[in-house]
Amino acid sequence: MTNDAKKLDFISQLFDVNGDNPYDIRIVDHKPFSMDEHMMMMLDRFMEDKTVVFPFPKRGMIHWLICNKNRHQLHRDYKEIYSFIKVFCTDGICFRHFNPEYRIGKLGKDLFTDGYFLLKSVNQEADNIWKMLSLWMQLDERRPADQLEKTERSAFALRSEFQQYLALENWIEAERTLEEIRQGYYVSDENYIFLQIQFWTHQRKWEKIWYSKYFELIAAMETIPLQIRCSLLSAFYYVILSPTEIEERYEEAHQKFQQHRFRLGNLLYTSLGLDEEIYLRIFAHEAFLNGDRNRLENLMQNTNDLTTKELLQYFVSQITIGSIEAEIKVDPELEGEELALYYIKEKRYDDAYNSLKECSPTPKVAELLCRLAVVTEAKQVYSSAYEVYKQLSEDEQVELEQNPDSKPQVLLVKQWKEGLKSQVEQPTNETWNYWFQSFLSGELSEDKLGERLKRIDELNSAFDWSPSMLTDLTEVLTSIAIEELTTSKKILLDKALPFFVSDFLLHHQFPNPQAQDVYDYTVELMKIHSKRNRNNTELLLKLMEGMLLLEVTLVNNLWNSAKYWFNINPTKALLSQVLVALELFEEYGLSHDELRALWGHWTASIGEGIRTISHTDLVSWWEFGRIISGDEYLLRMIEEAINTMSTDEETDVISQQDPLIVTIFTLRPQTAKRAIERLQPRNEKIKYRICADEILTDQAKVYAKSSDINIVVTSCLTHALFYGIQRYLNKTVYPKSSGTSGIIKAFEDYLQNNY
Repeated sequence: MTNDAKKLDFISQLFDVNGDNPYDIRIVDHKPFSMDEHMMMMLDRFMEDKTVVFPFPKRGMIHWLICNKNRHQLHRDYKEIYSFIKVFCTDGICFRHFNPEYRIGKLGKDLFTDGYFLLKSVNQEADNIWKMLSLWMQLDERRPADQLEKTERSAFALRSEFQQYLALENWIEAERTLEEIRQGYYVSDENYIFLQIQFWTHQRKWEKIWYSKYFELIAAMETIPLQIRCSLLSAFYYVILSPTEIEERYEEAHQKFQQHRFRLGNLLYTSLGLDEEIYLRIFAHEAFLNGDRNRLENLMQNTNDLTTKELLQYFVSQITIGSIEAEIKVDPELEGEELALYYIKEKRYDDAYNSLKECSPTPKVAELLCRLAVVTEAKQVYSSAYEVYKQLSEDEQVELEQNPDSKPQVLLVKQWKEGLKSQVEQPTNETWNYWFQSFLSGELSEDKLGERLKRIDELNSAFDWSPSMLTDLTEVLTSIAIEELTTSKKILLDKALPFFVSDFLLHHQFPNPQAQDVYDYTVELMKIHSKRNRNNTELLLKLMEGMLLLEVTLVNNLWNSAKYWFNINPTKALLSQVLVALELFEEYGLSHDELRALWGHWTASIGEGIRTISHTDLVSWWEFGRIISGDEYLLRMIEEAINTMSTDEETDVISQQDPLIVTIFTLRPQTAKRAIERLQPRNEKIKYRICADEILTDQAKVYAKSSDINIVVTSCLTHALFYGIQRYLNKTVYPKSSGTSGIIKAFEDYLQNNY
């Protein structure tokens, strides 16, 4: 079948051509024809391989497909189209691929290999959308020809966007950006693989990682970044070991470990820097496989987790008195520094570290510890290296810093401990401390600062969480907050801040109690210098929620910042973010009078336009207004809008479910309770539970294991519970936001896609 024939077949399937279709589309002389002016323009564009927008009715709504076989033009045009028609759409844009199981899906897959974008609207907005699409088509026809080729963006811009979408848990946009990075060859193959692993990790798609063709490729690498090692080891644990370990079938779990050990390659060359319980359990299997009783007993001393202790005790009990301990074939004449150096060359870094800790402080010991710290990225090794370095004489320290073989590693250790006070003229790695310091001092041109931003991006993580570095960073941010900046510097700072915030939101330690002041001044900088768009608003609210988890008494100060942020001309594009903010601060005890003022202002300003937001968001907005005793007239206006929307039970994915047990894990139980109050009437057969434990309790384990679906609100969960509960979870939903509407929408989407 020719390409034109496929196009005609696709149109015929989509619009019931020559049948009863609303646009009276016909095929005349092997060409599509329509009496509708707008549709005819779109059909012409389709046959000319230009970006098209095709509408089709579904479940009382209109779905608008944005398609183009040229990936670059598709990604460029969808942003323009969305900006034209978003005010008339009910939901944000989403990216999808055609399903080849159906005839129209197979045709769509052939014609549009890279997928399509989808928007939804109510039927009443069709005319308004067509008017805006007509305007966009006219402007597109006037676009200079050479502009069509200028669709590629810089690697930094794309990777910065990718990090932001990960931090906001916007998986659709993150995947789209990652695909654009891959198709455009913006990064090396190795860096792309690392980004792909990062993408799956933040979605907890452990099966994707474990069964990926990249797993063994990465595991065989000589040097593997710590974050990537953590991702691969987590995938191995949750997919292979966890199902049997949680049932305490340790012998069977170890058999699985032996069966799959070959795939782990170089992932187990050291346990240094791997502090989570699951990694300790993996190394326990390795020690038992090697018959290393001493290693098992050492691991026993490094854990307080009862389930891990039970595993270790089982392994120790299986090594009989007559067992042969793991033999270490080492020259008996080697000792001290020489023995440690041998271990480093053999990549037995744990043994090297233990040997060096037994040595007296000498320049050689300091050099080896610094080298080990850089290789393992382990905090305890950095700390030991610095302690030994400080015990050296001043002449010995200078000699180490001047020796080209040791200088880079020594300077990194100094920076980790001393921060900006280490008096290093040229930093050996890029950190946000050095970037902001250079930005403030003016010692580098703006072009150079831009280059350093790219360098930070390439390093993947630029945070040093040592107390000295955090103190320095706080001081620099404070100075920038009170500094009068030039216009060009404001533009550069606006570019850097979303990247900066995404970086620490994605860090496994967020929210870090030691970084509270850093968070505080970051909020101030965003208030002053950041654009108030959707992404920045979501980043700011996630940051505020983390801060409130650390210190509840900040609620009034943060509310003042939120009020300042939302003191703009109200727009539907930010309405869902305003709702997230209102629910967050109500949960933390803010006065209803304060909340009522903001709710009323946004409701009255948007007016009848509020009818076009999604049903879930509209009900949430009305429900919140009722809770805070909002204006009666405004509540009636919203209620009337809700009543005009279609609420057909046959299309309600929740009402159609068989009996289920659903547990919501969150530290905001009131928000979860409101979500349940709205969900329960839609299906009485679904049983809901709330777990608000801050640590891994027996109840939390039972809830996780006995639930059909677990809803885990990661944005307001403690680090201890989140990482502890992972191995007990089965089918899991991760809401993008912790508010009532965020929980409901995530649950609806999960059921829609999986049941």
